Amino acid sequence: ISQLDYSQAKGKFEFGINTGLFKSNNKGNDNGSASGLLDTGLHLGVRNITEKDQVTYNLDVNVPTGKNNVHDTTAMSTDLVPYDTFGEGRQFKRSIQAKHMINDVDYVLYGGGVNFNGSYTYNDTNVNPGTELTGNIGWLHAAPTEQFSSQVVFTKPTKSQDGDLSYKEGNSVEWRNTYNKQLDQNYIWPSYVWLGYSGKSKYDNAAEIGGSQTRVFY
Repeated sequence: ISQLDYSQAKGKFEFGINTGLFKSNNKGNDNGSASGLLDTGLHLGVRNITEKDQVTYNLDVNVPTGKNNVHDTTAMSTDLVPYDTFGEGRQFKRSIQAKHMINDVDYVLYGGGVNFNGSYTYNDTNVNPGTELTGNIGWLHAAPTEQFSSQVVFTKPTKSQDGDLSYKEGNSVEWRNTYNKQLDQNYIWPSYVWLGYSGKSKYDNAAEIGGSQTRVFY
């Protein structure tokens, strides 16, 4: 993975861009290798800052610069698995995120938004992911030598279209925990544990395809 991430805050405004290249050579079969661009993400935020609170109004755009050549049978490197935006269509994500100060180092985090997901082609099939509603609440401890964040993130999809099939993906919940420790002037120890749960997908014919999923990242 070769990533490019750039962000800058100036006054009330935030700007950001991220993209990258990937290559995986695990050739377990004809579709076992994959390479190309990741999608490009653009970010614009406007911040309203008071003594105790910071509210940020965000617009995030996914530009489908990636090529969707990752097949179901690709033996992905474990370093590549978290990156799943390979030509997923245009996406516009509007959200509001707030941070409330409790004391000099502790904050309450909360927010919500709506994601408008554009259609894209996957394995010669047109996919329209529909719209998603999101929400989050959490806590941030930001001391000079260590930082800890714990957030619960909710996602509620609306109806989607995959070729001739109309369906609704299950709701999902993620519990995201990250910790950074300043060991000395030159070294930082970062770590994280994320737990995710996704419900079953339901099709218009009342069938439930697959089961619920529980995932752990660390």
